[in-house]
Amino acid sequence: MKRFFAFLFGFAVLGVSLSCKEKTTKPMPASEAVKTPVVNKVLIDTTLLSEENISESLYEKMNNISELKNFQQALKGTELQEQMQYKKGPFTIFALSNNVFGFEMVDSLRTQSINDSVVEELARQIIEEKITSIDLIRRLKKVKGALVLYSLSKENMNILRSDFDIFISTAKLKRARLGKTDIEASNGIIHIVDSVWNK
Repeated sequence: MKRFFAFLFGFAVLGVSLSCKEKTTKPMPASEAVKTPVVNKVLIDTTLLSEENISESLYEKMNNISELKNFQQALKGTELQEQMQYKKGPFTIFALSNNVFGFEMVDSLRTQSINDSVVEELARQIIEEKITSIDLIRRLKKVKGALVLYSLSKENMNILRSDFDIFISTAKLKRARLGKTDIEASNGIIHIVDSVWNK
C-alpha cells in the first residue's frame, strides 16, 4: 500500500513539473502581450516643428509682415513666442495690426512689472485650432447670432458677420473687423484685425 501511494505521489510531482515547464517555455501570443507605453525624447518632440518648418512658423511669418510689427514685438520674449515659433499647434492668430495695436500699447504692456499681463492680453487673440475664413463663414451659417470660440486665455471670442465683413469681439475688443485673412504658416494661420469700434 505504501508503495502504491509513493507511486501516486511521484506521478503527481512529475505531472506538475512537466506542466510548469510547458508554461514557462510556451511563448505568449502577441495579442495577449501587455504593451508598455514608451515615453522618450522622440515622442515628446513630436509636438515641435521640424527645423525646416520653424522658418515658416506663425512667429516668423509675423516678423515678415510690416503691419504686424507691434503685435510681433509684444510676443517677443514671452512663452507665447515659443509656442508660435516652435510648437506644431495648429493655432489661429487674430493678430492686431499696427493701427489697432499701437506702439504705445506695446510699451505700456512692457513697462508692467508682471510679464503675465502681456501674455494674457495676447492670448485673447489666439485660438488653439486652425480656422480659415471659409471655416468661419461655414460655422457662422450653422449658428444663430455669434459663433463662440475659446482663446488661449480661456475666454470667449465671439465671431459675427455683417454683409461681407467678419468681426470679432473679446473682453477687450467690442467690435474688431478682420482685414487680410488666411495667411498660412507651418503651424497655423493668421487673420489681421485692421480696425476697431469700441461702441
